[in-house]
Amino acid sequence: MKKFKVFFFIFFVLIFPLLLEITNLDNRNMEILMQRKADNVIAYLILGGILWVLVFYYYFSRNIYSLIIYKTRLKRILRDGIQRSAEIVSKKVLSLGNGSIAMKLKLSLENFHHHPIEIDYCFVPSNKQLNSFKKGEVVSIYIDRKLRPPYFYIESTSYGVSLSNIGNRVFILLFLITYAVLLFVGSFYFQSKGMGWRFLHFFHPWILVPLLCFLAFKLYAYLNRDFLLAKELENKQNKVLFSGKPANAQVIKAIQTDKYIFEDALVKYEVKFPTFLNEWCETSILKTVAVNQLYNIEHSPRKILYVPENPAQAVFIDKVS
Repeated sequence: MKKFKVFFFIFFVLIFPLLLEITNLDNRNMEILMQRKADNVIAYLILGGILWVLVFYYYFSRNIYSLIIYKTRLKRILRDGIQRSAEIVSKKVLSLGNGSIAMKLKLSLENFHHHPIEIDYCFVPSNKQLNSFKKGEVVSIYIDRKLRPPYFYIESTSYGVSLSNIGNRVFILLFLITYAVLLFVGSFYFQSKGMGWRFLHFFHPWILVPLLCFLAFKLYAYLNRDFLLAKELENKQNKVLFSGKPANAQVIKAIQTDKYIFEDALVKYEVKFPTFLNEWCETSILKTVAVNQLYNIEHSPRKILYVPENPAQAVFIDKVS
């Protein structure tokens, strides 16, 4: 599947626009091309240049810079973080819908207030890790003291932030830059024919290829939407789990949202609970619920953890149905 994605990107994004341009070369009327206004031609030239710069910046920021920052933060957690032992309660292998898989671990440990909690840890495993992390095993985790993302880290799950992985992404960026330079030079050399840049048009590869690159980036994000939503929800909950204090909350109502994460429905619970200052607080909590359990959502009291400094931040700590 990974090879298919690479082939799809290379052919439909980088090669197909070139083939379209080549097949239409003989159909161009030279007199019409000569009559094109210089302002329009310059606009196409600048537009293509801007689009290519945006492609380079987007790819670098999303796939290289973010990975370097993430790796730096992991080193910080390993150096200064709080080490805790956590027991693996369950392991689940999830399909991302694009041929890739993710692993979701449920870990049991104590938070900063020594209250037992269960946290989810979702990551993309290597082939060697697929048979690792069995139920009942104890793993060491490192928690950021100031609870900054990524909050905590399991040292043995470093797959995805290795130097070789960063090097591969740098190679792809250099390949795209080289492609753009060769396209710029080659187009002028083979198509100008003494007319300068008058051969440029909106669907020329100089403009079309970077537009297709953005489309491919968005398509990749869409195919990984479940994993990204799961990580976003997980990050919001982890800060509360590590720093929260317990309370008993009453579920006022539960509303199913229009979002699903790995085929589980995302439900919004409206709850109210007393804080340690005996003040009542109302807030909402997002929780994934299996589709076959949606009919069985209860409104009985639930145990939660909330942040004392901001009681509106709360999560369930018991099984919700």
